[in-house]
Amino acid sequence: MMLSCANRQLLRRAAVLAALLCANAGAAPTTVVFPRPEGSSADLRGVYAEQLLAAALAYSGGKYQTRPSRLPMQQSRAVSELARGAIIDVLWTMTTREREQQMLPIRIPIDKGLIGWRLLLVRDADQAKFGAITGNAELKALTAVQGRDWPDRAILEANGYQVYGSSSYESSFSMLIGGRIDYFPRSVREVWGEIARFGARGLSVAPGVGLHYPAAMYFFVNQGNKELGRDLEAGLEKMLADGAFDRLFYKFHDEALRKSDFKSRRIFELGNPVLPERTPLARKQLWLFE
Repeated sequence: MMLSCANRQLLRRAAVLAALLCANAGAAPTTVVFPRPEGSSADLRGVYAEQLLAAALAYSGGKYQTRPSRLPMQQSRAVSELARGAIIDVLWTMTTREREQQMLPIRIPIDKGLIGWRLLLVRDADQAKFGAITGNAELKALTAVQGRDWPDRAILEANGYQVYGSSSYESSFSMLIGGRIDYFPRSVREVWGEIARFGARGLSVAPGVGLHYPAAMYFFVNQGNKELGRDLEAGLEKMLADGAFDRLFYKFHDEALRKSDFKSRRIFELGNPVLPERTPLARKQLWLFE
């Protein structure tokens, strides 16, 4: 049977498409590198974000595999490396105006805003002192510690708190244990794991008090890597739609929320001068506490 010219062209196009599909089916997955966090092997702060990242990329339909960088990175270096498109492909960190100019944000808060809900890590001997605090002025008379390059330091200082900027995450605990500072504000999603690590060295959560400022932790990619950004956003949206996002979130955070018991605490509200205007605060689904 003779084929018309039009039919032959259709067959050729189908053959080309089939070849492309076969090639893609056998293509190796794209490796997405995230920064290995500084700290000891007992530091599990990143496990939730790592699992969420892998799940979102799987939901996107793309062929990806994830792995940590070979060496650990402090936060400032990770931001710098991602901004220049070297070593890592994605990171998760608190958003700021400056960071959204340096990198491409995926504006879905992966922690539902918990990064801005802070409990105070203190020495056991200071429990009574902190339990007696009833107002901001008393807390502002004491000295907190934060990483020198963390947005939290700028937020606390802008609200009139005394803050010492430490050189690293680990050194902040040494300073607190050694009595060089008075307290270490930590997010709900971090503090209970840190108590498990450092509680035996005389640290505990201050009773009856906490801090809050509006904040969001996002995934960020390099500004030139828009395909990865689109895929990551699409995967997160699909996880939100079918409930997988919330299931993973509560799997990791239910116990911490229960222990934190915010209803029984005096919460001091702070402003966040570095929060970008495009933060999706009106999208209530994305936040744990409205």
